[in-house]
Amino acid sequence: MDQEVSAKPFSLVVVASLFMLGGVLSAIDMVTSLTHGLLPINFGVLGILVGVGLLRYHRLWRTVALVFTWIGIGGALVVTIAVLVLDKPFNYHFFNRSGEVPTWVAIPLVVAAFLIAVWQYWVLTRPHIKQLFTEHGHAA
Repeated sequence: MDQEVSAKPFSLVVVASLFMLGGVLSAIDMVTSLTHGLLPINFGVLGILVGVGLLRYHRLWRTVALVFTWIGIGGALVVTIAVLVLDKPFNYHFFNRSGEVPTWVAIPLVVAAFLIAVWQYWVLTRPHIKQLFTEHGHAA
């Protein structure tokens, strides 16, 4: 096994895996939508490239990951405030299915998403992780 692969910090591997999982789920959602005659645009599929780029220490993909993470943090805050202020069921759309979940279900899910995004940001900005993208990384 490649020594560089085995030396990757576990937290970075988890962050990359979460991005790739999100990208795969976004791709499945897009394909599902296409089968129903819709032409979706879902930037979440970039998560696949972000995850691979993180594992290869590409600085560009670390930057993209940080941008996506900030969007996730901000989005989770906005959704939490909206759900609390509006106090009505939360509408969702996933895998070409739409529905509603009550506030008491939506809030813990959004808080969990917020905490995961904050953790991802923390991992990506830790000095020893950031240094990997400087020492071993690629500019593009």
